[in-house]
Amino acid sequence: MILSLRSSLLIRAWRLGLWTPPDRRVLDETILPYYARARGFERLLFVGVKKYNAKNRRLMAGRTYVTIEPEPAFARHGGERHIQDSLQNLAKHVVPSSFDVIVVNGVIGHGLDAPADVERALAACCDALRMGGHLVLGLNEESTDVANVHSYEPMSRLREHCFDPLGTSRHVVQTPLRERSHSYFFFERIT
Repeated sequence: MILSLRSSLLIRAWRLGLWTPPDRRVLDETILPYYARARGFERLLFVGVKKYNAKNRRLMAGRTYVTIEPEPAFARHGGERHIQDSLQNLAKHVVPSSFDVIVVNGVIGHGLDAPADVERALAACCDALRMGGHLVLGLNEESTDVANVHSYEPMSRLREHCFDPLGTSRHVVQTPLRERSHSYFFFERIT
């Protein structure tokens, strides 16, 4: 009960811009800035858009920054090019090898739930990534079967990749929210 109340208050503070969860700080202060300046990663797809993503457009200035989100109300917070659709339908909107990096954070297990949809979404990511491109998956440990995500067939087209700024292919962040932890997984497309 106390954890749930605390989590609800923190989430409300986040939505009001008064607090940022530790996992989101890793994304905003380490992962996205790296890709905003790294050579060879000029084309980025960010999956799932909310109000707190609006600043990403400025961060990615000079890059091709595309967003995808099915809810029309969030389009104004997306990239210069915004796709209003679900990730599993990405191939309807882009050609293969369109992106150098795709960031899927907090989507699997939070809206993208059905195993068949997760499988299709991961396949769409692999198709849309160039060879050697990076897939960043951010997963909440309590609400996602992390082991199961790795077992999907499209994951055989990827290999774990050591993300230099964090020195690992999996970075676990403890959070004060009900999920308790959030992990970032870094992959590279190999086939």
